Amino acid sequence: ADAYNLGRSLRSAGWKRPYAITEYGVPGPWTVPKTSWDARLEPMTSGSKVAWYKQTYDWCIQDEGCVASFFFLWGWKWEKTATWFGLFSRWEAVSRRHVVTDTLYGIRSIWSPGSEEAPLRIESVKVAGREGLRAPTLGFIAEWGSQIQVDVRVSGEIVETTWIVTQESTSRVSGNIAERSLGAIDNVVHSCSRGHRGVIDTRKLDLRRATSYRLYFFARGRSKEGYLADAYATIPFAVNLPMKQDCFDARPGDRCRSEVEDVMSRARRRGVSLWPAAGLLVGASFAEFQASLHRNRKGDCQAPCSLEVPMAASASCRDVGLPDDCHDADSQDACYKHVEWARNVGIEKHPEWYRGLLPTSSFDEFQLVLHKADPQVCPLPCSATTTVTTTTTTSSSSTAAPTTTSSCHNAVEGESCYKHILWAKRIGIWRDRSAYPGLAPSSCDEDFQRFIHEQSPERCPRPCSAAVPPETPPEESSVCSKFCNEAGFIVGDCSCHDGGTFAMWVCSSKRGVAAAAPWYCSVPHCDCRQ
Repeated sequence: ADAYNLGRSLRSAGWKRPYAITEYGVPGPWTVPKTSWDARLEPMTSGSKVAWYKQTYDWCIQDEGCVASFFFLWGWKWEKTATWFGLFSRWEAVSRRHVVTDTLYGIRSIWSPGSEEAPLRIESVKVAGREGLRAPTLGFIAEWGSQIQVDVRVSGEIVETTWIVTQESTSRVSGNIAERSLGAIDNVVHSCSRGHRGVIDTRKLDLRRATSYRLYFFARGRSKEGYLADAYATIPFAVNLPMKQDCFDARPGDRCRSEVEDVMSRARRRGVSLWPAAGLLVGASFAEFQASLHRNRKGDCQAPCSLEVPMAASASCRDVGLPDDCHDADSQDACYKHVEWARNVGIEKHPEWYRGLLPTSSFDEFQLVLHKADPQVCPLPCSATTTVTTTTTTSSSSTAAPTTTSSCHNAVEGESCYKHILWAKRIGIWRDRSAYPGLAPSSCDEDFQRFIHEQSPERCPRPCSAAVPPETPPEESSVCSKFCNEAGFIVGDCSCHDGGTFAMWVCSSKRGVAAAAPWYCSVPHCDCRQ
């Protein structure tokens, strides 16, 4: 971002001659936001770094005084991580040869539009945490004893893949000085034989030596010219026992939230993010902007919370791979804005629009509900097709539910069975009503628990309370009205779905908003199209 005003600054200082930018690249460790445990957030994938090079290159092209620019670093060295600046991969843990990265292919396409594309590219990285499969934008924090599932989606033909875990660098050296490489920790990541999933076994990590780590994933392909090329991802993570995180996500009404929204708004108007978020691109997420303000002590912002992986999480190589038709909305998708509005504003003001959800429901659960209402607005979230298996450890102080057939027990929060009930009520029944005969989204927890127990006794014990007959749904009504909600949509056109107990509002028109979004009305079984 320093190059943004370079030409104007030189001219205001009296410099009238041409100038060149002799070194630039991705933001350095001294600029980027940090996690709640103080780990630096390097741009996550090699492909995502191309946008930084193109941004500065374009500024030079657009300024008539700028006659040349030179990228940094044409080579490799360790600086806080194994991947931060180098355009080649020569880390001994991966390869002793100089192998180009897909970042370099992206740079070549800036110089020479239409040139050969990189033979492979990392499209997404997802970690299975407390709220399902999510992008670890701020890294992730796990409880010791957990098994962490990491899924990577790669486009292109892959020759080989490599997973590596190292300790996080604690070096305070700054100023583009090469540092000592950190060695790989053996036998921590199991690479699934098919697909691109890694399973981190936190029990292999010695917390007496370190609690802050970094995960690397390398995918190697071969170009049409026959050259090897690497694409990589790098993610910081922490492991604790018990899991603890000193963080706070800014909420509506907080001073921090107002400051973050103001900084994001100014960045989008300018087309570039400057201080206090100079280490971010304009399309970065709210949490990344909050982390930047926290690092620069702006707006009383605390560190935002990273994705969490509880001790009960376990993972395997079964069902490896993500379906082609799923996509978890990110900050650059129109769907992301609708989900964020629904989570932070809509559910509080109009809970009747989001039947089956709570303010604490995950991002993916909101996205799934919006997808079921209108797939054109939000795609199916990948977490809806992937579940994380949980295990329960019993002890004298355990809250595990009894499973003997001679007793009954109503599941409570914190138990494995309770999680199955919530998933069935919030996601499963919305995806396929026929899979839950005799149940409705409004059915009580005990009815769902009884159904799960009958299907899979090992998942849930028999509930104690008697089943409550489902209420008779009200007769259909054609009473509907059009109104404008807080997101700026003119809402109307209400219709029923599969004889369910809810009706859907679909935006018939919009004003000043990029895309329409679905909402729920409170009139059951209405049909405004009659």
